[in-house]
This record gives sequence, structure tokens and C-alpha cells, in this order.
Amino acid sequence: MCGEDGDDIPGIARIGKDTAAKLLRRWQSLEKALEASEFVSHRDVTAKLAGQHEHARLMRQLTTIRTDAPVPAFTLGACAVDAISWPSGTQARVSGAATTTGPVNRSAAGPGLEDVPWPDTP
Repeated sequence: MCGEDGDDIPGIARIGKDTAAKLLRRWQSLEKALEASEFVSHRDVTAKLAGQHEHARLMRQLTTIRTDAPVPAFTLGACAVDAISWPSGTQARVSGAATTTGPVNRSAAGPGLEDVPWPDTP
């Protein structure tokens, strides 16, 4: 209800963290608070939700992590790289394909790559 500045998610107007916590303690869920907002006195804090039902539900939908999203099965081997194509049209071979530590054949990689320092390896 109160939004999230770090993720640039706008909250419901005039609802901060304290008010959101108060509403959830009182009504137990966003849906129940939204329903109640149509029937309470304008002096009641719940009335701040009136007219903002669609926005509140949209923000809840946008911030809900989907656990039923279809994710195709894959193996790490399917991610192996044995050659890299550079924008210049040249290609570089990766020695020790299917490993994460194999060095790239720098001479085929194109200009400038020879100046890139190798990372320290254990």
C-alpha cells in the first residue's frame, strides 16, 4: 500500500508505512481493507483507500513474485560456449569448451583484446 521507493513503485496516495500497517492489522488483508473503505466514515483512516482500488490491486499484482512461471528445463552443458563471434566478424575459440576457466584465443578475438588483463586465478 505504501509503495517502494527503491523499486520506483508508487503507493496509494496518503498511505505511508504506519498507515498501511495499521490498516493491515485492522482488516487482515488488502482486499478486506478495500471493501471496508466504501462503507466507513470519511474520518476513518480506511477511507483513504476509497477510489484507489484499481491502483492498489495493480500495484499488488506488479509486486507479486510469480512462482508458477514456466521455466524450461536445461542443463549446464547446454550453456557451454566453444566460440565467440565478435562484431568485426572474427571469431575466437574458447579452449577447454564447457568450462568457465578456459582462456579465449586472443589473437582471433580482434583488436584491443590483448590489452585486457587476465583475472587472477587460484
